[in-house]
Amino acid sequence: MRILITLFCFLLVEVVVAQQPMAINLTEKEGLPDKEFYRLLEDDKGFVWLAADKGLYRYDGFKFKQYIHPDQVGLSVFSVVKDRDNIIWYTNLSNQIFYIKNGKVHLFKELKEFFRGNVVQIFTHNNTVIFLGSSRLMIFDKNTGKLLFKNNTDRTRFYSEVISRGNNIYAFTLEGHLIRIDSTFTLTDLGKKMTFAKTRVRGATLRQIGDAYLVSTLHRDKSSKFYILDTDFDKRFSFSKSSIDEKFIVNSLRIFDDEIYLLTSRGVYVYILVNQKLKLQRKIFEGTVVSDALKDSKGNLWLTTLNNGVYVVPNPDLKSNFNTPESYRIRKMFRGKENEIFLIGTGNEFYIFNTDTNKVTTIEFKNSSEIEYLFYEKSRDLYYLQSVESFNAVRFKNNKVNIIKQRQSHVIKDHFFVNKDTLLIATGITSKLVNLQDVSKLRFDAKTSYGRSYSCYGDKDNKQYYFGTVKGLHVYNDNFIREEIKKGDKSIYIKDITSSKDTVWALSFKKGIYKIENRAISAQLTCKNGLLSNINSFIKYDSINNSIWLAGDRGIQKLDLATNKFNNLTKNNGVSSYEFLGIEIINGRVYVGTTTELFSFNAQKVFNKTNNKNKPLPYFKEIKIDNVAQEFANTYTISSDVEKIEIAFNTNGFLSKEHTSYQYRLLQNRKEDIPWQEETSQSNTVVYNKLAQGNYIFQLKAKEGENTSDVQELRFTVKGVFYTQWWFFLLITLSVSSFLWYYFNRKNKQLKEKQKLILDKQNKELENIFLKLESLRSQMNPHFIFNALNSIQDYILNNEKKLARTYLVKFSRLIRMYLEHSQKNKITVRDELSALNFYLELEKDRFEDSFSFTIDVDENLDQDTIEIPTFLIQPYVENAIKHGLLHRKENRKLKLNFRINEEQKVLECLIEDNGVGRVFSREINNRKAFKPKSFSSEANAKRISLLNKTRETPIKLEIIDQYDNAENPTGTLVKLEIPIDF
Repeated sequence: MRILITLFCFLLVEVVVAQQPMAINLTEKEGLPDKEFYRLLEDDKGFVWLAADKGLYRYDGFKFKQYIHPDQVGLSVFSVVKDRDNIIWYTNLSNQIFYIKNGKVHLFKELKEFFRGNVVQIFTHNNTVIFLGSSRLMIFDKNTGKLLFKNNTDRTRFYSEVISRGNNIYAFTLEGHLIRIDSTFTLTDLGKKMTFAKTRVRGATLRQIGDAYLVSTLHRDKSSKFYILDTDFDKRFSFSKSSIDEKFIVNSLRIFDDEIYLLTSRGVYVYILVNQKLKLQRKIFEGTVVSDALKDSKGNLWLTTLNNGVYVVPNPDLKSNFNTPESYRIRKMFRGKENEIFLIGTGNEFYIFNTDTNKVTTIEFKNSSEIEYLFYEKSRDLYYLQSVESFNAVRFKNNKVNIIKQRQSHVIKDHFFVNKDTLLIATGITSKLVNLQDVSKLRFDAKTSYGRSYSCYGDKDNKQYYFGTVKGLHVYNDNFIREEIKKGDKSIYIKDITSSKDTVWALSFKKGIYKIENRAISAQLTCKNGLLSNINSFIKYDSINNSIWLAGDRGIQKLDLATNKFNNLTKNNGVSSYEFLGIEIINGRVYVGTTTELFSFNAQKVFNKTNNKNKPLPYFKEIKIDNVAQEFANTYTISSDVEKIEIAFNTNGFLSKEHTSYQYRLLQNRKEDIPWQEETSQSNTVVYNKLAQGNYIFQLKAKEGENTSDVQELRFTVKGVFYTQWWFFLLITLSVSSFLWYYFNRKNKQLKEKQKLILDKQNKELENIFLKLESLRSQMNPHFIFNALNSIQDYILNNEKKLARTYLVKFSRLIRMYLEHSQKNKITVRDELSALNFYLELEKDRFEDSFSFTIDVDENLDQDTIEIPTFLIQPYVENAIKHGLLHRKENRKLKLNFRINEEQKVLECLIEDNGVGRVFSREINNRKAFKPKSFSSEANAKRISLLNKTRETPIKLEIIDQYDNAENPTGTLVKLEIPIDF
């Protein structure tokens, strides 16, 4: 066996990748009003408040609203808290203290002088508000604004945040002494001391975790000291020290689910407390300056930063395993070994992610074309790599890529291993059942189907093979005998296939999923059944959880086959992009590739958080009556002249606008049969115009996932006026009806009289037109006879008796024909052609050999049914001979062409002569003493004008003078277009 080995030059880099949680970065693009934030909190109604460099903002899941007082100095807000009454307190650099109550900002105190320009921290305790800064402390009654306590001496310098317990307030001094302020606002040194280092940078932070308090201090060398303090410190004061290896500035410290989040200038460090010691669990958002964190009521983790806006982690189980370097993108994703995922880049590079070690190996081929497909064969430990140029069997070993064999092949679209030697392949040209026994030759003993294929799948137990092709979905048996699976009598087009037990699931290009059992479609799943979209890219069966996973253009879905219910993961849950490249399930974890990222999640746990069992809590945001905002009330009494009622509503929570839907209805006099309407505009606003008198109830309910809220109600009473009573409506109705009857009866009489006058006038005009036509026709018959007798006279004068006799016979037959035609308004085309032929034969006899004519008739022209006006064509033929050909010495030619234009429904008649032209003919006639007048042409023009007055489609006449290149006349063309409805 001849083996060709080619060595590629490549760069192999192996790194361990930290699993970063998937986060949504709120920036200016998403409506975030700033990028520098200091603190945040969630109030009791679900509003999120953000203290930023540009001010204080409230987020309701829909938009950000700024709060500012007219006397506020500057915009920056550094501290924000809420008290037990859900009142929001905040301060600025000028140490102005504000609070927000019922949506309005109030200035509480100005404390600039006392705190000497340092930033004040705010704490609340029962009905008091506490301000701490510059080692000084003040306590006020929040309702009256009365000063209850302040430290007037520097001997007691407050160092830490305060702790509220019962009616007492506790804090540590600079020297570590524990101080208590009781309900009478008496300060007591408890004689208990903690060994704080005096080289402090700022005060200590205190947070309760379990049955202990965590106390952290920051020092000038950027190290942090941590102390674990017993919660019963008032009676039994004991603490222990705990240190960490990292050195960083702790901007804030938060406790979520017994985990300690240190928010630092280098990211977020998450610890747990084990035996009174801090143990590092993970690092997230490394390299980001994080200022504060919040876990809201729906489980979303919020992180504010000092330079990059706000991050929200909707689902912490979504982990980012790998991100491409900047400006690089991933084109394709393939499965290698059981613990390998291959990510193919846009150039010659690809990445191998090991799911066991979380290591990424980057390999770059310097002399290869782009990789289009890749799969792994376990029995021979070979990778099959399809590039644009060739198909390769390769191994990766000792930092080298060894090509075992290379050959040309079709571009592979999909594959499936039936067993270690048998492989299904769908290619851009055909579909194959391949034997891999002689891998050195890469020559496949293949049974081949027809047609370009997109997907393939093998049922090993029943030995059935499925191929999705350009001609539909086909299933083959072991002998490759084909059968097409159709939906009714229509083919289905499949891009990906998987199976669960005895069921095949076929993913269509744009019509959802087909469920196939016993080689027949048993069901079709679409958006009506719960799909986010009918257009999806990948489908995989999860045998551990008995579920189907989908990746499509609206997100990721899990179909639980036991319950037939869908669970969804979208951008609201942290999915960064819908440009999916593949989906794989490895050891109970789902891995999904996008163009810039590989992320994963636990197939069982990922929906624990997203399936929130809490009902949404919609509320009425604003009520406007005739564009004027109203105070909130349960019932509104309005007058009948109100033009518009506008009701705005919302549900708080992260991106509630995206994942909350609303239904509403307006009941009048408590009629419960009014159907619910969907609010589809996403404006969260309903407008009613001009409500009639009565009692109304506006009902609203919200839905998030499977959870529906309780119905919220507003009541409206529209007062009536006298003109809304039944008797007034009856009086008005009778009056209006009487007036309308009188008015329309009179108008009808006037209209009939006017129509009679118009009809009389039209009848007289038509009568006059037909009299004129009859007069013209009677004038035209003597004209034809006069011209014919002139011809006979010429023969007699020239002593050509035989020709005169023959001509006279023909003339008599023509006269008889003209007399018959003269009694009719219309004749058939055949009769017209017969008369024209007799007439032209007479003229030919008169001109002898110097005149010839041809009559061409379209074979599609029905000569016996199409009729034309009598004597319409003959005068133009006569003029062509008399005024055009007569003045020519020899080779006189006349062509007549009759054809039908079916598209325009007209009969086209072309009369073409090679005479001297109209201009030269007029010159000749002008030189004569007796100037002949073209009576037939003039009469016919008048006749056409009169005929057109009685027809919807007019007869069209066009006379064209023809010239050669030297501008010499070559004849005349007459074009008549006669509508075939004549």
